[in-house]
Amino acid sequence: MPNSANTPRRTLLLTGASRGIGRSIALELAKEGCDVVAAARDASTLESLAVEIRTGLGRRVRISGCYWRGWRKDHCEENGPN
Repeated sequence: MPNSANTPRRTLLLTGASRGIGRSIALELAKEGCDVVAAARDASTLESLAVEIRTGLGRRVRISGCYWRGWRKDHCEENGPN
């Protein structure tokens, strides 16, 4: 659903978006007109998703790759509000 003056902008927050079903859902909803906030453990595959959404679909996307061990957050990467 493309955005217009009468259609509110939709933003999707999706975890597990780096591959498989999560990646497919992110791409499909971007095709439907949603902007995407994608999170997963693998920041490099998230970056390729972001490029595909930005350049191929013209949607805004923000990514965050986080690695967790137990209850302690060891490393997080975040990509700006593009």
